[in-house]
Amino acid sequence: LLTEALHVWTDSVKGLAALVEKHKDRRGVYFTVESFKTEARKQTNVLALKALRLDIDAGQKKHDTDPYGTYATQHDARQALQRFGTATGLLPSIVVSSGEGLHVYYVLNESCAPQEWQPVAEALKRFCKGHGLCTDPTVTADSARILRPVTTLHTNGQRVSVLEATGKVYTLAEFAEQVGASQDTPDSLPAPARAYDMSVNADVLQQYDAAP
Repeated sequence: LLTEALHVWTDSVKGLAALVEKHKDRRGVYFTVESFKTEARKQTNVLALKALRLDIDAGQKKHDTDPYGTYATQHDARQALQRFGTATGLLPSIVVSSGEGLHVYYVLNESCAPQEWQPVAEALKRFCKGHGLCTDPTVTADSARILRPVTTLHTNGQRVSVLEATGKVYTLAEFAEQVGASQDTPDSLPAPARAYDMSVNADVLQQYDAAP
């Protein structure tokens, strides 16, 4: 849990729920949606993840700044998400009102390692863009991301709440197939068919004294 630039660590979901309850009337409280090997919130320290997620920004102020990447209202954002789900068959597990926009979770049936999760998250970014859904792509593929926990307060005073909970759960393979993710890992990819002679770049790097 992150509150007032202070990390508070817990080793269970029950402990996390207790921390959220304790801090629910504060603004600017976040939680990590993954587990870590040690008490250090960075991507290289991520242990496991159990959901894919989207951050859909909404609000007139954000929309005025970024009209092509956000929605003017939360209602507009939710309608766009519903159209996206209908068109693609990608049903969210949980939709949360973050206070202005939406946090969307696609829950997995079991935790997976970061190296398994990352290519699927990158594919989800492309999938959303390809179907015209405006999301924050950084959040989608950030394995060490923080989001707002339900019942806490947004900085605008709105309480974070669940708008929809479908109960839908995915296997990682099922979700990957649905968003068109490659299951190849860097170790499993074939070696290049040929080696390229990079010496041709020497002419470009050559320094000349003559005037252009």
